[in-house]
Formats: sequence, C-alpha cells, structure tokens
Amino acid sequence: MLVSLAALTTTPVSAATECVCPTLSPASGTYDYCNPCGVATTFIWNDAKNVTSVRTCNGTALTPNSDWFVFGCLLVISPTYLSTVLLDDGDCVCLDVVFDVCVVNFIITGVCKGSATIDPSKANWVFGSADNVLAVITTNCPGNTVVSINDTETGIGGDWLTSPTNYVVADNGDGSLNLTVNKSWLATELYCVGATTKLTINMTRCNDIFLTITAVAAPVPSISPSTLSYCVGGCCGNVCATIDWAGATAITSVYDITSPQAAVPLYTNIEYALPGFNQSDYWIRDNTTLILNGCKSWSSNASQVYLLTGGAVNRTLWGGLVCELDGGVRLARIIKIVFNDSCKTEVILTVNAACTTPPSITPTEIAFDLDAWKCDVSGLVTAKVGAVISLGTSSGINYVEDVTLSECCGTPLYPTGNPKHPNGANLTPLYQWMQVYAPAYGGWLLVLLRDTYIVVDDATAAYIGSTLNVTMVAGANLTSCSSQPHTIMIHWLPLNEDCCASCFNYVERYLPTKVTLKPVSLGASICPVKADFNIDSPAGVKTEITWGNWVTNLTEIRESKCSIPVLADGIDYTLDHVGNCTNPSVLTITDTYLKKVLKEVGDQAVLTVYFDTCGTATFTITATGTPMCFIATAAGADAPQLDILRAFRDDVLRPNAPWLVSLYYEVSPSIANVIADNEALKWLVKNFIVDPAACIVGLWAK
Repeated sequence: MLVSLAALTTTPVSAATECVCPTLSPASGTYDYCNPCGVATTFIWNDAKNVTSVRTCNGTALTPNSDWFVFGCLLVISPTYLSTVLLDDGDCVCLDVVFDVCVVNFIITGVCKGSATIDPSKANWVFGSADNVLAVITTNCPGNTVVSINDTETGIGGDWLTSPTNYVVADNGDGSLNLTVNKSWLATELYCVGATTKLTINMTRCNDIFLTITAVAAPVPSISPSTLSYCVGGCCGNVCATIDWAGATAITSVYDITSPQAAVPLYTNIEYALPGFNQSDYWIRDNTTLILNGCKSWSSNASQVYLLTGGAVNRTLWGGLVCELDGGVRLARIIKIVFNDSCKTEVILTVNAACTTPPSITPTEIAFDLDAWKCDVSGLVTAKVGAVISLGTSSGINYVEDVTLSECCGTPLYPTGNPKHPNGANLTPLYQWMQVYAPAYGGWLLVLLRDTYIVVDDATAAYIGSTLNVTMVAGANLTSCSSQPHTIMIHWLPLNEDCCASCFNYVERYLPTKVTLKPVSLGASICPVKADFNIDSPAGVKTEITWGNWVTNLTEIRESKCSIPVLADGIDYTLDHVGNCTNPSVLTITDTYLKKVLKEVGDQAVLTVYFDTCGTATFTITATGTPMCFIATAAGADAPQLDILRAFRDDVLRPNAPWLVSLYYEVSPSIANVIADNEALKWLVKNFIVDPAACIVGLWAK
C-alpha cells in the first residue's frame, strides 16, 4: 500500500455544526494500469455547498484542476495523479474528499485487466549445446516490462539472474519483448539431461509470468522403419529405409550381428573397391535412403583374397539377402549401423524373411508295421505311404537322415536314383525312401520303405498307384516290436526361385522336420487263455499259440505262486514245434506238473508265457473233478495229513483199485455230514481213524 487507510469514516467539518454530510456513489473505484483513465464518483450534496479540497488520508493535498476535478455532482481523480501513486497490481490510495460541512473517504485500487503472457512457457535446452533459450513476452499493458528474473527452484528466495550476463530483454516496440536466457547460465544450472529450472519473471505492472526450461538430450541419427521384410525366393530386389542424420553426416560401418559368434561386416563400393563383387552389400542413395542389397552374387571360395585398406586379408563375406534369409533356418537378419556423430550412435535394423511357407509332414510319428511284410507269402513287400508332405515354398526333400544313435551326426538315408551326400560324394544307391506324387492322398507323399536295406527287384518293380513292390534283403534296423524307435530328420530343398545368387555355403534353407518311426506288431497270442484240469482223470492241458511276425519261440513259462516258479521244458510243458505267422503251435502243460500244483477242486495255476520278443501271454488252469477226503476233512484233518491221503488215493488206489475210490465217493458224503455236526464224534474219528491212517500211509510211502 502506498498510503495509510487510517480514517475511513465520514467526518463533519465542525463538530458543533450538526448537518447532513454528502454521500459518494460509489465510495470506491478501480484504476486499470493497462487502460489508464480517470476514476470518477458522483455525490449527493445534502447540506454541503462545495468541495473545498481533496487530500490523501495521510494529509497530502492534491492539486485542484490538475489532480482532481468537480463537474457539478461528479468528482474525477485524474489518471496523471493515479499513475504516480498506483504502480502495481493491488496498490491502492485512500483519499479524503473535504466538503464545506464534512469529510468523505474515497478509495481507489490499481488493477490489471490485461496480464502479460510468455510463449513458450515451457522450453527445452539441448544439454551441452551452444544454443540460448528464446521466448517472447506479450506485455498487454503500456509501460509493462521486465523488472527482474529469479530461479525459484534454487532454494528460499531464489537465485536472481543478472542482465545482460544471464539474460537479455529487447523491446520490439509493438507491445512485445524478446527474452533470451543465455546458454552460459543454463550450463551451470542444468547439470544433466532431465534437469529443470523454473524462472519467475517479475513485470513492472500486472502479474508475474513463468518460464520452465528442461535439459534434453541432443537428437541422434535414426533409421525408419526399423523393421523390413524381404521376399525370399522371388528375386524381389533390395530393401531400403530412410535415414534421419540428426547430428551425424555419414555411416562409419555396417555389420550383420545375427550370429552370436561373430559379426560379419557389410561393405559398400564407396568405401572399398572389392574385386569379384558384382555389387556392394549396401549403398546410400540421395543422402536419404539406405539400401541393402537383396541379390548380390558372390563366390564361396574361402581362400579368395580381397584387397582392403591395410593389405590382403581373408574375409568372411556377406551374401546378400537372397543368401542370408530363407524359409526356416535364417528367418531374420539383425543389422547394426554405426553413425559418425559424437556419440557414435548404433542403430539396429531388422530384416525379416517374407513370402515363404515352411514345409511340414503329417503325421510326425509313424507306426512301422512289422506284420505287414513278414507274412507276405508272395515274398514281395508293399511299400506303404508314411506321411503326407506339405511342401510350402520348398521344392522337395533334399535327403533323409537317421539320427537315432546321435542327434548331431546321424546316418543319411538315400533316395532312389543316383543320390549324393550333401558333401558332394557319390554314394551306392540304397532305396530307403521316396517322394511320390499321389493326387489321391492330397499331393506329395513321403514313402518310407520297410527296411533300411531294400533293393528294387528289376523284374517286378513297378509303380502301382502310390506303392512300389520291392524285395527284402537281410539287415533290417527295425526287426521287432522291442526295437528302439528310430528318429529321422527330413532335410528340405531350397526354393525354386533362387535365381539371384549361388549360396554354396548354405545347404539348409528350411529347418529340418523330425519324424519318429515306431515299430509295432501284434505279437504272439494263445487260445484258449483258460482251461480246466480234471483231478479225477488227470491229463495234460493244451492251448494253441498263434505266432506274431517277429516272435520265433517262447523263452520260459512261470507260475508266481509255486515254490518252483519256472517250468521245466520237456517235463512241465512241451511245445510241438516252433511256429511262424502262418503255422500255429500247440503248447501242452503236462499232468505231471499240474498234479503238483492243483491239489483240490477249485485250485488255480496262473501261468505267464514269455516269448523271445513282443510281450507275454497268460494261461489260467483251474482244477475240476470230485472233491475227496470228505470224512478226513469233516473230522478236521490238517493239511499235511490231507496231502498224504490224496497222494495215496492218486498213486495207489486209482491205478490199482478204482472201484474202491468210487465206493468211497458214494458213501462218504453222508458220513461226513454226520461227523461235521457232532463235536464228540469228530474228535473220535480224527484221533482214532484219520490220524492213524495218515501215519500208516506216510510210513508205507517212505
């Protein structure tokens, strides 16, 4: 405030004179700095006759007809006076209007209706650069200018900038000011990328304004787009990207960094003269476009020497995109581009393979049916379809490799015709697989022949639909259903349109497809699987073995519940002959063995028949016949006594007195029923009949 607001009441001129004071309307006013006009108020005279003077509330008199005017009922305070006492937004002055009867207060406040603005209000300064920061201030008020600037982010009270060392203000004469913040001050205040300062700009009139400055990184070179697509196999030419040089003027080097082992440099004929090259790896057109060569031809001779700066050196060469990309193995190339800006900026450009469809095989697990040829009475084998090939953009199968023994170095399987190993050596034709066109199966087929070593019978070989008749010779790999499954890898031929270059160092153009060959066979079977053994009329029990293609003999027969589990060949069982897939055999379990293990009606022997391959078979034999020893059982004879009496029945009575055995079975059941219901009788029979009889028979048997 410029003046005191002490006496803000209407006061009569003379306390002794009681009169009605005049009133002001309004009793206060505003002075617009940006539109400096006089401030007026009207009054009602009441008992007053005239205005004698106008003074500040502190007693300083204003000059009549200069600082103030009265026009009838209108009092006007001149702008000339107000501009000297109201200097900034919010300043006010308190005036005493002295009438001939009273004193009335009139308060005037300074306001800004046109605030200053700055553009931009937020600016960036490239960290470490030699550039100043510029902004334009629109004052929106005559006489409004910059009084001072301070950095409000440097602590309490801020850090005051000095002019012209830290900043410069220039008046454009059109109500605007150019503000320049010097780079020397910015370098001391903005100490890293991301640092910010907020400047408060104090204006002579009206409001303060603010300018925020942030340190940013210098622009770096770039490539757009960062990912490109190259149409493999279609000779579609080169690929290109736009260069934004920013702080650079040239590209210093280009590398293919796809391989983690080593980066391969790319060359341009602008940098080096490379004899033997038809074209460079890359070049720059019109200083705006980077072009990667799609169809560069080159020699695969590793001993070829190229003269580069610094002398003769052996160089790993880059074969152009036609050689560096394919449909499966090399699906993308990662190119690193180094610029010559101060930061040696490195930009990554990715080139993806396009216009390709990888080949495939369905199914990838094939059942190798062992039974299909072993029982072929004609002696010929029908080579059946193994899987359906989807070639995609491949032109066919290159070779087939058996990788069962080692995933890294398998045994190649060779096709019909005059095959060559990938290393170029001629090989003896071994006809193990074929690629056959069969429309009925939907196109190309991978035909897997039945053996690793199969030769064509010239007299009978002929294509019949999608099959070929061949003759078997010895040496099969998959000879039984217990053989280890074989894993083969299908290696594919490249695209048909590799027309731009000869890429001798790359054999694989697609990822190989893995196929598993699993041998299957029905194995041997027995019929019946269950049989009865009549203990009253013991005889050997027979079953028929139907042999599988890869089963030639049984190895043993076991009964797990028996004290001697393995049956003896020729004693416990006999086999009439060794069978084959067209001639079943008869297996006989002898009565000698069965009488040892089947003692009573209902007893069972569960035999497991083991074959030389392809699994096992189970033969269950159940004891039938008339139960014996009714009386001994009813009397509570123990197991050893029963065994002695049964042996006497089977070994003595049956062969010599069968009529006595029959008589016993007729009368003993009724006697046994009487004994079983009478404990006293049961005790007498056991102790005086069964026990002595078992003892006598046992002594006799010895």
